Amino acid sequence: MEIDRYVYHMTRVENLDSILRLGLLSHNLKTKKGLKDVEISNQDVLKHDKIIFGKHIHDYVRFYLNPKNPMLFWNKSEQKKIAIIKVDIIELAKQYGPDCLVISDGNAVSKSTKFKLIKDLKPGFLDIECIYNKKGHWNNYNEQDDTGKRKRNAELLLDQALFPIQNASAIIVMTDELKVRVDDIVSKNRTLITVDVDPNKYFL
Repeated sequence: MEIDRYVYHMTRVENLDSILRLGLLSHNLKTKKGLKDVEISNQDVLKHDKIIFGKHIHDYVRFYLNPKNPMLFWNKSEQKKIAIIKVDIIELAKQYGPDCLVISDGNAVSKSTKFKLIKDLKPGFLDIECIYNKKGHWNNYNEQDDTGKRKRNAELLLDQALFPIQNASAIIVMTDELKVRVDDIVSKNRTLITVDVDPNKYFL
């Protein structure tokens, strides 16, 4: 099993209009601009700060290695309202350089999580089996503590405050009905980006 070449940012569909206009913004930049997103993140988690390679965690644009993770499961009842923005890691590295890409071995705000620049990534740093297990059974790694849950939320952090949505590979939605709505938002913003229906990225 290998690391997926794509990473994923999850957001409520209500936020797509501003994302298409302004790009994916770090949490701190959104706050600075006074933007009020419909959040899917746990508000208590957003209060946590952490310095990663000399930068506050909320100054990064953040992506999950696998969107089918505990964060999405926590929002399971709202999945039909959630869009997943798919981004190619290789293209990110070409555009920003490997020094701007940080990999976490689990949920970035967890105290026990470790970080590596993607250029320094070595086999064994990530628990690939836990992160990409297609059955989604991160609890198999959870006998004594929350290790599996933490690992499954592994992230890629982009050392930028803004990521232009035009550089994403696709927007993924759960249903055909939601695709119609998102296609309309994309069209109104005159943005060239594919909208794909992929229910396998969600919890069925």
